[in-house]
Amino acid sequence: MEELVIESRYRGEWRKVILIAGNIYKVEPLNQKNMKHRGRLCEFIRCFNDEIRGIRDIIEVRFLDTKRIGRVDGSDLIVYSGS
Repeated sequence: MEELVIESRYRGEWRKVILIAGNIYKVEPLNQKNMKHRGRLCEFIRCFNDEIRGIRDIIEVRFLDTKRIGRVDGSDLIVYSGS
């Protein structure tokens, strides 16, 4: 299984998360003002680059509450350890 390591920081706070396809993650942005998808649980599907828009490392996920596929910033994900 392929792993993707995401390292990020915001205002001196560091975060490192290892993304593995099929694992469950929670959307918790480091920036407290970023509210998009905050608190939602999702399953990591894949990572890709959008050369047309020039955006790197787009994370595609499936949200567990709606079963819909969406995109999030990889630095906003944390490992979910709940039940």
